[in-house]
Amino acid sequence: MHIHITKKLLFFLSLLQLFTSKVWGLNFQTFIEKALKNNPYLASINLETEINKQHLVTEKRKYWPKIQINLLSGITEGEPFLDYGDLISSELDKKYRFWGEEFIVLLPILQNGSLIGTTSPEVNISKLEIEKSKLNYISVKNLQIENLAKLYTDVISLREEYNYEKYNLFLQKLKYEKSSKLFKQKAISKRQKMLSELYLKQAELSLNETAYNLKKKIKIIQTMLGLEKEPSIEDFHLPLISQTPKNLNKFLKKIKKHNPEILESKFDIEIAKETYNLTKKKVLPEINLETGLRYYENFNDQSRSEFFLILKCNWSFGFDILSERKEHFLSTKKAKKDYFSAISERKQEVINSFYQLHTLFNDIQSAEIDVNIEKIKLEEIEEQFYLGKVSLKEVYEQKLKLLSKIQNLKNLKIEYFLNTIHLKHLIGLNWNDPWP
Repeated sequence: MHIHITKKLLFFLSLLQLFTSKVWGLNFQTFIEKALKNNPYLASINLETEINKQHLVTEKRKYWPKIQINLLSGITEGEPFLDYGDLISSELDKKYRFWGEEFIVLLPILQNGSLIGTTSPEVNISKLEIEKSKLNYISVKNLQIENLAKLYTDVISLREEYNYEKYNLFLQKLKYEKSSKLFKQKAISKRQKMLSELYLKQAELSLNETAYNLKKKIKIIQTMLGLEKEPSIEDFHLPLISQTPKNLNKFLKKIKKHNPEILESKFDIEIAKETYNLTKKKVLPEINLETGLRYYENFNDQSRSEFFLILKCNWSFGFDILSERKEHFLSTKKAKKDYFSAISERKQEVINSFYQLHTLFNDIQSAEIDVNIEKIKLEEIEEQFYLGKVSLKEVYEQKLKLLSKIQNLKNLKIEYFLNTIHLKHLIGLNWNDPWP
C-alpha cells in the first residue's frame, strides 16, 4: 500500500517537472513583469489617479464661461414687466402674453473670493490628491512585488523540500525493508518493526503534503499570469545575491525624501491644511463677481442685448462651522504626528533590515561551508560503498544530511533576497536597482 502511493506520487511530480520543462523560462524578472501587468488591484489604483486628475479639471472649469439658455413664455395681468416689454406680442383685457428666448454668457471673475487665474483651496486639494495617489500606486506596487517574491521563492523552497523528502522516503523504505527481514529472523521485536513502519508512513505523508503544496503554488502562478500551461518547477531560479549594503546613515537620510509612504504622509499634511483653509473661509462672506452678456429675442424677431456685472455677497453663520473648523485643525495636527511617526517607523525598519542582511550574509557563508563539508563526507562514504565497506542505507543517510544543509542554505538565500527587496523599497529604490 505504501509503495503504491509512493509510485503514484513520484509519477505525478515527474509530470509536474516535465510538463513544460525548458519551454517557458520563468525567471524572476519575467515573473514580476507579467504578474504586475495582469494585476487588477494595481489597475484599480491607477484609475484612482485618473479620477483625481479629472476632478482637478472639474475644479478648474468652475472658472470657465457658462452658457445659459432660457425659453420664456407666460401670461401676466396689468402693465408689462420692464424686462419683457419688448417681448409682448399681443394684448387682451390687460392680460399680456409673452414668449421668447434668453441667451446668457456668464464669465466668473470672483468665485467664493478667489480670482480667476489664482489657485483656490479646492484646486490645491485636487492637485495634492493626484500626487498622493501616484505615491499610493508606488507603495501598493512595492507591496505586490514583495508578495510576488514570496510566492516565487516559496516554489524554490518547496522544490528543495521535495528533494529532501524524496530521499528521506527512500531511506525509510530501506530501513523498513531491513527491519522486516530482521523481524522475520526474530532479531528485533514487533514494536521495533511497527516503529519503522510508522516512520515510513510519516515520510510518505510528508512527501505527499510537499507535493500538493508545490502543485498549489504552481497553479496559483499559472492562474495569476494567465498561462495556458503550468510552468515547470525547474524554471524557478533565485536571482544572484547582490552585494551587501555598507552605509546605513546614507539610507536613513534617503528615506525622508524617497520613501513613498513618508511622502504620502507629507501630502496628507498639505491636504489637511488646505481643507482647514477651506473651512476658515466659511465664516467669511461669500463674494462672487460675474460679468457677461444677456441677449433676448422673441418669436416676432424683436431682440435686445445688454452687458451686465453682478456682485453677490452672501454671509451665513452657524455654530457647526466653528466645530468643523476645530475638527480640521485637529486633523492637521494629527497628519503632522502621523508624518513624524511614519519617519520613525521606517527608520526602525531600515535599521532592522540593514543588520538582518549582514547577519544573513554571514549565515550564508557558514551554511556554504556546511554544505561543502557534507559533500566531502558523501564522497568518502560513496567510495567506501563501492568498496563494500558501508551499506546503501548509510549512503542515503549522508545524502539526506547533505540535502538538509542545501535546503538550509537555499532558505537563507531566499530570506536574504526578500530582505534585500524590502530594504530597497524602504529607501525608494526598485527591487532590481543597484545599491547607492
